Amino acid sequence: MPPPESPIESKDAIRQIFISYSHKDKKFVNRLTIDLENAGMNVWVDEKKIKVGDSIPQKVEEGISGCDFFCLVISRHSVNSKWVEREYRTALNMQLSPGTTPKILPLLIEGVELPLLLREIKYADFSRDYKSGFNDLLNAIKKQ
Repeated sequence: MPPPESPIESKDAIRQIFISYSHKDKKFVNRLTIDLENAGMNVWVDEKKIKVGDSIPQKVEEGISGCDFFCLVISRHSVNSKWVEREYRTALNMQLSPGTTPKILPLLIEGVELPLLLREIKYADFSRDYKSGFNDLLNAIKKQ
């Protein structure tokens, strides 16, 4: 008898989502977080997971390494953020190890150019229609 699937391997498992964003895009991220949680996802957002006295870089790295999906909110604010760049570079480095997570899912919320390292990854387009972008994101998460 084969062993049962582990929670990470099961398609019905609760997905762990890390959201990387500029705080200037907080309104969008708040809506996205609520919608993902309503869809049964466990969402890692800095304001909920990092407490006073915590090491920010350590908590962020723990959050990224513990997630299944790294959602990168791309806007005119985030493409100029050193923190966001640090986070997506961490996620990219983790992806280089075979069989590791997270899967990077870019979320375009404005018509800006994607960072060079992310241009080969298909993004969910929220820039024209939130609902359509969200459905594309959910489909990408659920097919994994």
